[in-house]
Amino acid sequence: MQKFKHDLPYHLAIVCATILGVAQRLWLIAQSGWRIDYDEGMIGLLGMQVLAGARPAFVPAQATLGAIEAYLLVPFFELFGVSVVSFRMLSLALAAAYIVTIGWLGWVIFGRKAAPIAALLAAIAPPYMLVTGLKTWGVTIETIILGNMLLITTVLLTRRTSRAKFYVPLIILLGLTAGIMFWIGWLGFYYLLPVGVLLLWKGRYTWRAWGLGFLTFLIGSFPFWQYNFAHNFESVRLYFGESSDDLGAVLPAIFSDFWRALLPRLVSSTAQWTSDVPNWGAWLAVGLYGGGIVYVIVSRRIRRTDRVLLLLFLGTTIAVYLLSGFGRNALNPYGIDATGRYVLMLHTLLPLGLAGLIADFYSRRTPYKLTAAILCAAVLALNLWGSFTIDPLRAFDSPYYMRLPDSLDPLIDYLDANDIQHVWTEVGLGHILMFETQGRILAGDFYDKEIAHGLVRFPAAYAAVADAERVAYVGVIRPNQDPLPMQNVLEALAIPYTLERVTPDLAVYIPLEPTNPATVSGGLGPQFFD
Repeated sequence: MQKFKHDLPYHLAIVCATILGVAQRLWLIAQSGWRIDYDEGMIGLLGMQVLAGARPAFVPAQATLGAIEAYLLVPFFELFGVSVVSFRMLSLALAAAYIVTIGWLGWVIFGRKAAPIAALLAAIAPPYMLVTGLKTWGVTIETIILGNMLLITTVLLTRRTSRAKFYVPLIILLGLTAGIMFWIGWLGFYYLLPVGVLLLWKGRYTWRAWGLGFLTFLIGSFPFWQYNFAHNFESVRLYFGESSDDLGAVLPAIFSDFWRALLPRLVSSTAQWTSDVPNWGAWLAVGLYGGGIVYVIVSRRIRRTDRVLLLLFLGTTIAVYLLSGFGRNALNPYGIDATGRYVLMLHTLLPLGLAGLIADFYSRRTPYKLTAAILCAAVLALNLWGSFTIDPLRAFDSPYYMRLPDSLDPLIDYLDANDIQHVWTEVGLGHILMFETQGRILAGDFYDKEIAHGLVRFPAAYAAVADAERVAYVGVIRPNQDPLPMQNVLEALAIPYTLERVTPDLAVYIPLEPTNPATVSGGLGPQFFD
């Protein structure tokens, strides 16, 4: 009881930091108009299927990405209904879990005085972490949360006192967490590999312990095995089927992008988000967070096994990113952020190391306390500066689709008024349109499937649009653009139609006779048309 009373202020400080972090994220969400992107729309549609009784193991057409987010959405859909508000309630719950696990990890590695600082740095994070950590796609934030739990469990298991007191629960938690991570995404190996190495080095367990951990691992990863035994291990074939013949040629460019662009982005924001933080501010943030990593390397106040674990995690994350297909996405010709979420896991280590450094300085003489206060204030000020000056609408866009209108309500109202339930449109709009109408309006992307050979996430919806007698074409346009691409094609083919610009950036064409989308494909296409 005495220990609980002694620790209570630190627990309350973590709770306060969590509330503060959730409040800031809620403000950003509200400023964005509760915006979701098309990958999130896909997860929302999958969550609706789970709510109706479906039990997918992976997201559609991607057997390397576990469908855990769809299952996590179901309780929120049950409580608040199927809407973008429910979506963001899950985002906020996961954000809170991230903050708490960072605080807990700071506690077990650096002590209770570092825990509230770690939680505060996770709460008032750089804008890139704030926004990307709120996105419900790619199991990014789930991987970080589970990875934090895996690190916490491993740290406790390598300490004799913890191992004696909580031996069985820790083994069960370790195996179950590792199993879930193995199922939901290969990014989990950023955590699984260093944890495995440390446990093989320092783990002094019986065969019974290893057996218990393996059993709970199988339970956590059950959806992976169930699916792959029935589908000839499709997940493994997809993951290892990517070519790496040119890795040696592109590795220098990937590393250059990692150092020159990706690191500043991780602790600030992307150029498309129009933050007011200047370039020197981003690099100052890199230096401050880098100081925390240096502290992990050189500090005598961190246990050797904990240091090894954190440095293995850092090295594994960078190595896997550089040497796998993840890093190649940085070399896309469009200049978009196609890589940041693959190294967002560094936000396990970045607030942690800096919290350890600040807590260490704060425990020393007055000059060090002042330095600790300046360090903490500088990081928080930079993060807040970035967060409150970004454009939330652009920040919550998909990096792959940046022409999403501010709202689809005018489009939905027009389609409903004209009794249109099937549309051909870009996938960047289609998933959101189907989710916001809860499947009342179905959408397909003919260009993406037939010409660009992209993934079709919902083949039943695509088939329904293809078979429908009355279909509208919805195109993204530029304000005052004239003539419009589809308009030219329809007139050249002498197909009668109606045209309505429902917003300055959306046009709806309704052919007055059945039209095969293949015949008008010249009016379809990607978002970046002339």
